[in-house]
Amino acid sequence: MQYLNEKLCVGFAVNGNNEPDFLKKRVEKSMLSCGKKHWLGHTLRGQAPHSGSVQMRTNDYLSIARDVRITNAEIRALQAQGHGEAISQVFVHDKLDQHRAFEQRIAQLMRADDAVLCMSGYCANTGLLQAIAAPETPVFIDIQAHASLWEGGAAARATARPFRHNNPGHLERQLREHGPGIVVVDAVYTLLRSEPETDQGR
Repeated sequence: MQYLNEKLCVGFAVNGNNEPDFLKKRVEKSMLSCGKKHWLGHTLRGQAPHSGSVQMRTNDYLSIARDVRITNAEIRALQAQGHGEAISQVFVHDKLDQHRAFEQRIAQLMRADDAVLCMSGYCANTGLLQAIAAPETPVFIDIQAHASLWEGGAAARATARPFRHNNPGHLERQLREHGPGIVVVDAVYTLLRSEPETDQGR
């Protein structure tokens, strides 16, 4: 490891363009060549949107991120409580702070016993599968399922058993072959504009 690190340091120290071969090949394959496939150049470095453009890349689905009522409420909460203890909620035990109170409010609105507030939907999906799956648990997952669901299964070291998109017949064959497990689908496949198929239809 020391020899490898020395080699890497030497590679970077000569000049700014002298990166290790493995890194250069990876960047060229995954990033630079991609620009040739798109008329605006690389998808991550294309034209900047204009003021009147419709942005379809945002996670602000309800268009409320700039609502002045929300930003003012955030300011008041930060002034009153700051950022809290700035630690994972698993360490706060039964302490009732604004974060925990919000989880309870969400649970009440959803008519659920409880709720867990996550940083993002990606974290929620990953954490859920990591919590309920085990290495011996087959995870039957739609081939088009979101990357966060695949990552959750991998984090649990569970065996992924992909089935064809929206194909209950293929899922049934997988279940017969590998036994019971966790079936994972998206509620909505946004890129495909489709919903999961069930025995009763959509």
